Amino acid sequence: MPNLNYGGTQDDTVNDIVKNEIMSLMKNNPRITITDIAKALNISRPTATRKIKEVKIDNYIYRIGSDKKGSWIVNER
Repeated sequence: MPNLNYGGTQDDTVNDIVKNEIMSLMKNNPRITITDIAKALNISRPTATRKIKEVKIDNYIYRIGSDKKGSWIVNER
């Protein structure tokens, strides 16, 4: 029997919205922390970390400096 819950279209849309919100937050405040991103988006810190990693893999963002005093750079595409 096929799994009718599999397809991912709604999840993909939600993921894209979260990723865009993360990039927007980083653009507005390059020194924002993962904890602050999680609070702003009402998601858990591990989820925020995972989404940031996904955006990094797509080369939309990167970090300059250390984890404590560094800042985020958002690539315009």
